[in-house]
Amino acid sequence: MQDHYQILEISRSSTFGDIKKAYYSRAKSCHPDRHNNSALKTEEFKLVVEAFNILSDPLKRAAYDAEYFSPADTPDRPRTTSIMDTPADDELEELITGNTIPHGGHLATLMLDLAQTDIFILFREGKDLFYRKRYRAARACFIKATSHSPCNILYRCYLARACAVL
Repeated sequence: MQDHYQILEISRSSTFGDIKKAYYSRAKSCHPDRHNNSALKTEEFKLVVEAFNILSDPLKRAAYDAEYFSPADTPDRPRTTSIMDTPADDELEELITGNTIPHGGHLATLMLDLAQTDIFILFREGKDLFYRKRYRAARACFIKATSHSPCNILYRCYLARACAVL
């Protein structure tokens, strides 16, 4: 298994902003639509998406770090808990209301994919801020994410929790 930090070309102490910037850069450079749907680039793109999925979520990142690195190698991370019944429920909610990677697209799909991903990334940024106890900034992210996806119960739950803390 490849190290997710190496895939995104970042350090283990990277912030959410670093992860987001690295993801956009790597996703653009290896997106299959830019390489005539090359099988090699498709696999590379899948690795980049998976690395971002793990490292941009505080719960998944903490579990990943705990599994693959010793505590001495891992920067301090805030303790996180699932907002739904289990982390699997959180994941399911994100998948149901999240984005899928279209197949058979063209270069134009790359920009569309990235634009649709902005809301998902905004939510992940809010979640990161929430667990770092930056509740006002988190609330702003959740308000914007909820305005774009009003049926997403996970976005609404996090917004409510941020409001309750404030």
